[in-house]
Amino acid sequence: MTKHGTVAEKPFPARSKKEVATDTGTDSSIGEDDTDPLLTYPDKSKRWSGMCHAHIRGRSVHLDLRFQISKDLLVGWTLFIPKGLSRQLEKYAEALQLFNLEIRAIVSETLSNPLKKFNCSPKQPEPIEWASYKGRVEPGSVGATRFEAGDFIIIDTFEVQYGAQKSYYHEYFCDGKLFKGRLVFRLLENRAEWKKTDEGLMTWMMFNALRTPMPYVLSARGAEAVDPALRSICSAPQHPCENSRTVPFLAHQGYSPKKSGKRPPRV
Repeated sequence: MTKHGTVAEKPFPARSKKEVATDTGTDSSIGEDDTDPLLTYPDKSKRWSGMCHAHIRGRSVHLDLRFQISKDLLVGWTLFIPKGLSRQLEKYAEALQLFNLEIRAIVSETLSNPLKKFNCSPKQPEPIEWASYKGRVEPGSVGATRFEAGDFIIIDTFEVQYGAQKSYYHEYFCDGKLFKGRLVFRLLENRAEWKKTDEGLMTWMMFNALRTPMPYVLSARGAEAVDPALRSICSAPQHPCENSRTVPFLAHQGYSPKKSGKRPPRV
């Protein structure tokens, strides 16, 4: 039973956490703006998780993509879906079924086509409890509207590794079923077809860089633009999984995911 901020007797997580205390060691001090959690570089010797919610409120649907940056904190992005559900739903199970029927294919197609993009926006930092939260919240609760219930559906979980993190550019390497490969978030000049209402001159867009799986810091542009100290933090993924699209570009460096225990070379 779900109501009043609980799911299966589990407390509803806090919506956001302003203080950003990480366990990232010296790596977290390198970035363009230490006050922006999205510019944090977690300790690359550790493994970090990520996940994605389909968040439904009434007929509206968007994705909440979350990345772990410490033992108790998540950063993330809201990915906007260009259409909603065909009808409003009364139960969580119905929301799950209709999402799979009407929306999942749109998400999968966008993530498998490098020419397609999600319009998106950064999220506030949130507690790690959000990574495992799923279920329905009642109208008036966080995650719902005043008159409509909200549903949180976990559609993917994965390991995430951090590439370049800049004020206008973010890069992540993921090995999920939907979110797989080199995910790039770029701040671009806004276009009329991307705008919703009263938006500014710039907007964030996200795409899966299937045609260019090489990390930014190893590219020709990155080689000139990236500080050497930063290169040691966000170079090639340290332990790509076998189904990751970042593996092919590492093959010429002698790395094979089938060789158990062998890590890719540092560059």
